[in-house]
Amino acid sequence: MNDQPLVAPHAAPPSECVSPWVRTPHSLARAEAERFLTEVVQLGPGDWSGLYGVLVARDGANLRVVRAAPEAATRALGLSPIGLPGDLPHAGGGTVERASVFPRGEPDELDSCPTSRLFAYALGRGWQPLASTEIWCDSAEQDGLRHHGRCYPACRGRCRPLVRAMVGEAAFAAMESMIDHGSVAGECTTVFEDEHIVVVDKPSGLLSVPGLSDVPDVQSGMQAIHGPKTMAAHRLDQATSGLLVLAKTPGALRFLQRQFAERRVVKRYEALLDGVLDSADGVVALPLALDPLNRPRQCVCAASGKASVTRWERLVVEQGRTRVTFYPETGRTHQLRVHAAHRAGLGLPIVGDELYGASGPRSDTPRLCLHASELRLPRLHDPEPLSLRSSVPF
Repeated sequence: MNDQPLVAPHAAPPSECVSPWVRTPHSLARAEAERFLTEVVQLGPGDWSGLYGVLVARDGANLRVVRAAPEAATRALGLSPIGLPGDLPHAGGGTVERASVFPRGEPDELDSCPTSRLFAYALGRGWQPLASTEIWCDSAEQDGLRHHGRCYPACRGRCRPLVRAMVGEAAFAAMESMIDHGSVAGECTTVFEDEHIVVVDKPSGLLSVPGLSDVPDVQSGMQAIHGPKTMAAHRLDQATSGLLVLAKTPGALRFLQRQFAERRVVKRYEALLDGVLDSADGVVALPLALDPLNRPRQCVCAASGKASVTRWERLVVEQGRTRVTFYPETGRTHQLRVHAAHRAGLGLPIVGDELYGASGPRSDTPRLCLHASELRLPRLHDPEPLSLRSSVPF
């Protein structure tokens, strides 16, 4: 059965315990997704690639876990198929015509999205959805964008419009975090938090803020926990890991953005370069602009480029690679990656750099070896600056 196991009954929480109650289903959904994936892997050889969905719903005083899998895995696991009906159940009663959600025509592979199918299944039985997540299975890592064993949010182009239609516009705004990036919070370690800001250690592979794709982002994940006013004060590239600062209030955001703009924030990055660097230290200053014929790459352009400056120091040479420290004085897109790779800079790309490296990531370094390891920034209503460090994972 898809709606097994039945989780131990829970009494309805008192109003003062709303926050812990809301967060518990998120962690349960993620844990059940990982357990679901384990069952799939234990099936052995076969084409089990695809998105697997888990939804936690309240059924009276009980919590139910509902699961949806691609067709082949559904048969192999003995699950009952969960389809997407033509008439979608509405949380307030009645139904909504599925065709009305996409008046210009339904997008491709609409029936393959697990989250919308799970919502339809739960609402059709009168259950209250509490949290959901999707986990990607692809041990061969052939997808390129998604990674085996990682949880992802519901897609923007297919799942979310359907869920919005089923629960209503007003309710969707309040519950979007439960189908959005609730699982992202589990991938980020909170390094510091007070009433004004939260600083997290972002892993490689997550966006800092929402993008055009369905790749999870840190800002949405933190909004699911700290509220919709939580905003990133700066950005790290998707492939870059390390310290990322988010403001909890508009006032804190304005303050932080001013500190970054006036260069009062000291940022230290550590990187591994693909080659041996002879010099001990120096400064790279290059005008950077978007390469219009090769997005999202940046290029050096004296005519239209914006000034970018990075101080650097060589740390050590190890196995034909050079470990360096970067101190960016400006914050241009891909600044450190271009400054490392360009012949007018250091002339050595960062190890694992698919955009500016000679051959992209190697099997022994499957990620971009660039990490935001230290931050020193002024604090709102506090004369003492905040200094934070993060361990380099490579």
